[in-house]
Amino acid sequence: MSMKALEERQNFFYGYVVVTAAVFIMTIVWGTNRTFGVFLKPMLSEFGWSRASISGAFTAAMVVMGLASFPAGRITDRFGPRAVVIICGLCLCLGYFFTSRITAVWQFYIYYGLMAGIGMSITTPLMSLVARWFVKRRALMSSIVTAGPAFGNMVVPLIFSAVVQSVGWRFSYVIMAGAVLVFIVAAGRFVKRDPAEMGLCPLGTDVSVAHRSIQEMDGLSMSEALGTNQYWLLSFVFFCDFFLMNVVTVHIVIYAMDLGISAIKAASVLSVASGVCIIARIIIGGIADKIGCKPTLTACLVLAVMGFALLLVTHSLWTLYLFAAIFGFGLWSSGGLITPMTADLFGLRSHGAIYGSIFISGAIGGAFGPVLIGYLFDVTGNYAIPFTVCFGISIFSLLALVALKPLGR
Repeated sequence: MSMKALEERQNFFYGYVVVTAAVFIMTIVWGTNRTFGVFLKPMLSEFGWSRASISGAFTAAMVVMGLASFPAGRITDRFGPRAVVIICGLCLCLGYFFTSRITAVWQFYIYYGLMAGIGMSITTPLMSLVARWFVKRRALMSSIVTAGPAFGNMVVPLIFSAVVQSVGWRFSYVIMAGAVLVFIVAAGRFVKRDPAEMGLCPLGTDVSVAHRSIQEMDGLSMSEALGTNQYWLLSFVFFCDFFLMNVVTVHIVIYAMDLGISAIKAASVLSVASGVCIIARIIIGGIADKIGCKPTLTACLVLAVMGFALLLVTHSLWTLYLFAAIFGFGLWSSGGLITPMTADLFGLRSHGAIYGSIFISGAIGGAFGPVLIGYLFDVTGNYAIPFTVCFGISIFSLLALVALKPLGR
C-alpha cells in the first residue's frame, strides 16, 4: 500500500502537524518580540537613555530580520527548514539572554537588534514550509500560521507584564530566553522539509509528484523572478502593507490618548484590532482558497483604504473601534496571503528565497513606517498629514495589486 493510500485510509495528513508546529513557533517568536514595550519603562528608569535610542534597537531588529530572511529562505530551499529553525531559535534565545546582561546601549543594539533580529527571520522558512505541504487549503493554512503572531501579541506581553513586575526586567529576559529555546527546539522536531521527505505529496496534488525533490518542482529561479514585473509589484505591496500595519501598531494608542481618551480605553483599540485579526485571518484564508488570493487581498486593501479614510475624520472612541474592526478584518488579516501568492506566481522551485527576498521589502516598510510618521507628527504637531500619507500609501498599494497579473509561463 502506498504512503498516500495509507494516509487517506487513516484520514491523516502530516502537513497538519507541520502547521501546528509552525503556529506554536510563530506564537512564541512574535509574542516575545511584542513584549518590547513591557521592558521599555524599567530599562529607561535604570539607564536613563532616551526613548529614541532604546527604540532604535527594535527598528534595527526589524531591519536585520528582513535582511536575514533572504539567506534563511535560500538555505531552506537547499537544505530544508529544520536547521534554519533551530539556528534562528538559538539566535533569538542568546539575543534575549545577553540582553539581560547589558550595561551600555551599544550592547542592546548588538544583542537585541542584531542577534534577536536574525532569530526573527525564522518566519520565512515556516511560511515557505506551509506552501510546500499544501496546494489545496494553502491560503487557509498560511493564514492559520499567521494567526499565531496575533495570538502571541495578545497573550505573551500580558504574561511578561506580570513577570517583569515580579522578578525585574533582567531575570525576565532570562526566563524568556529559556522559554524560546525549549519551545522552539521542541516544536522544531516536528518540522519536515516537504512531503517528498515522507513519501507523500502536497495536499491537493497528484501522487505522481510524491517523490519529486525541491529542485524538481515547477517554478522560477530567484534570478528569473527578479526579472519580472510581478516580483517588484508584490514587493511594493508588501512594503506598503507592513508600513501601514506597524504605523497603526505604534501610533494608534497614543493618537487616541491625544484625543483625550484614557490610557486603558486607548489601549483597547489595539486589542480590538488584534482580536478581530485572529478570527479574520482564518476566514480570509478560507475565502482565498475559494476565490483566489488576489481577489481576496484586493478586498483587504479596499478595506484598508476605507479604514484610513475614516481615520482622517476620527475624533471619538467609537469611531476608533470601527477603524480597529475594519483594520483588523482588512489589512491586518492579509499577511497570510503573500506566501500562497508567491507560490501561485513563481512556483515552489525557489519559493523560500523568493518569499524571503520579498519579505525584506515588508520588513523595511515596517521598520521605517512608524519612524517617518513620528517625524511628520513632530514637524506638524498633529496626525492630520501623517494619516493622510498613510491613506495615500494604502491607495498606492491597492493600485499596485490591481496591476499585478499572472505570469505567462
